[in-house]
Amino acid sequence: YNIKWDDTTLTLKDATIEVDRLHDGIEYSGTSAITIQLEGENTVTGFRGIVTSAAVTISGSGTLNVNGVGLHAIYAGGNIEISDATVNATSTKSDGINTYGGDIIINSGEVTVECKDDGLNASGNVSINGGTVSVDSGGYGVYAGVNHSLTIRGGTVTIKAGTQLI
Repeated sequence: YNIKWDDTTLTLKDATIEVDRLHDGIEYSGTSAITIQLEGENTVTGFRGIVTSAAVTISGSGTLNVNGVGLHAIYAGGNIEISDATVNATSTKSDGINTYGGDIIINSGEVTVECKDDGLNASGNVSINGGTVSVDSGGYGVYAGVNHSLTIRGGTVTIKAGTQLI
């Protein structure tokens, strides 16, 4: 298999998902948190690369190249948490990684964001606990919601921003 779903975990194993400019690469509209488990080299391209109405954890030993050709590369209605995986998020039109209603938490792995607008955009907090994070954005490098914060506890962080670093 290249793509496997078991009601809580989507496993991508050397998978390529490319859809036209009008549809999202991966869309989850449920209310329960999900996990995207990565094995091998994976590519997802769509209007929004990945969109979920709930929290999402991206983990595993693999790589995810996710491209949003119309909006965000990754968008969630809850927390976005990344552990161990390599995530390359690209958006030529909007934010790289965006959550409305949650936090962005990077625990480990390699996260690279290249985008036209905000690199990491959260309505809540942004926490980088480890790993290597690189952001090259046309807008804010990191945007943490009103009365929220960016916390860096470990790792290596490089941010290049067009309008404002944080």
